Amino acid sequence: MVVVGAGQRGAGYARWARRHPERASVVGVAEPDAARRARFVAEHGIAAENAFCDWKELAERDRFADAVLICTQGRMHVEPVEAECPYSAPRFYGNLLERGEHRWPLSVLIDDFSPAALDEALRNGPYGRCVYACDNDVVDHQVVALEYTGATTATFTMTAFAEAAPRSTRLFGTRAELAGDGRAIRVYDFLTRAERPIAPAPDSANAEGHGGGDAGLMDAFTAAVATGDRALIKSGPRESLASHLAVLAAERSRLNGTVETIPPLT
Repeated sequence: MVVVGAGQRGAGYARWARRHPERASVVGVAEPDAARRARFVAEHGIAAENAFCDWKELAERDRFADAVLICTQGRMHVEPVEAECPYSAPRFYGNLLERGEHRWPLSVLIDDFSPAALDEALRNGPYGRCVYACDNDVVDHQVVALEYTGATTATFTMTAFAEAAPRSTRLFGTRAELAGDGRAIRVYDFLTRAERPIAPAPDSANAEGHGGGDAGLMDAFTAAVATGDRALIKSGPRESLASHLAVLAAERSRLNGTVETIPPLT
């Protein structure tokens, strides 16, 4: 294993390994203090090429140990870990900036698309915090089971631990199945076993904002205002209220371990 930080704690763990050579051995160290590093290297017989002044130098090396003990001071623990963290905010937003993707989600953080502005936003704003160490208690994965009037059932699955992709939807009926992935819709007929693809309108295929949903919302709204025809708006305040009540009930269920009933809207 490799020890990052050869102070009291790191040296203590390393001494345990020396007393139990059948269990572990120390083959590398990262320590900025030259005297402490030299003493640690001599004590454990570490090769010169495996002794580093900084953990960043260690991170650049190919893997040569089975495990790493991070024994730096508490405030420094996040730094070595971040190099291997798939949720690193500097890497995630920095890559968006480098690729010139000056839209959501980067546009939530900054208006001046420059490295300096991004660094300032991550250091002093909420989006640069470590997801494992901050006070954000929003769920990162969830499954909600719902039963509607008439025994119709539905499940909603949300997870952060997946490749970024559009929302996917599957509807199961007695005669057919419908599946959509934000790009196309497929209908499969149980009787004929025929499959019918449905392509979205050309304008919505490349539209931004919820897979073209925002554009569709604005199209229906402005048309309804211009014509006075409310029927053009397929989802109005009543449906919005019902969906919000369902979300709030799901959160109560999660927090309390209960089955929640939503009274019918009158």
